[in-house]
Amino acid sequence: PRESGYVRHNGLRTSDEVVGISYVSREDPVLLGFLEDSMETTSPRWWLESMSYPIEILAPEKVTVLASSDELGKKYGENAVIVKFKYGRGVVYHLISHFYLQRSEL
Repeated sequence: PRESGYVRHNGLRTSDEVVGISYVSREDPVLLGFLEDSMETTSPRWWLESMSYPIEILAPEKVTVLASSDELGKKYGENAVIVKFKYGRGVVYHLISHFYLQRSEL
């Protein structure tokens, strides 16, 4: 939901780049669907498409950060890559860039 009061675009836009990420929570069932066993021994990376919108968390008590990036935080002021929150009768997952467009060569 665009006007959820939970998250918003922080006003900056990323360049086309790849950043290192860390999974804050590995217990989420949706996140488990795309985690690989090799993540334990490798450094996961995330492709930020040109003009991706950094996620500002407005309600930290209601938003769970599932993946974050220190690199993203240093460059753009926000480190959240994947977040989730309850909204209405469901759960919203929000990512800084399209999951299905992640580069396969990363």
